[in-house]
Amino acid sequence: AEGPALAGVKVGSWSYWHANGVLASQGNYHEGRREGPWTYWDTSAALVARGLMRRDGRIGEWELHSSAPGSVEPPVETRFDHE
Repeated sequence: AEGPALAGVKVGSWSYWHANGVLASQGNYHEGRREGPWTYWDTSAALVARGLMRRDGRIGEWELHSSAPGSVEPPVETRFDHE
């Protein structure tokens, strides 16, 4: 994970990577919570989900993509914190 923190609280733009080095998610934090546009990719860099977050929760319409046939909804709630 890469991004700024103030007094240990995540703020600003953050990026997370899968174990294979591919970008997993990217978005902004405000006072330690996901806020604004967030994008998620699978381990092959295919788009999984894109939408807006407010206080760590999804809001509005989300663009969702299935990376595997028959899969239900992508794991948008996954935090990828790796702390």
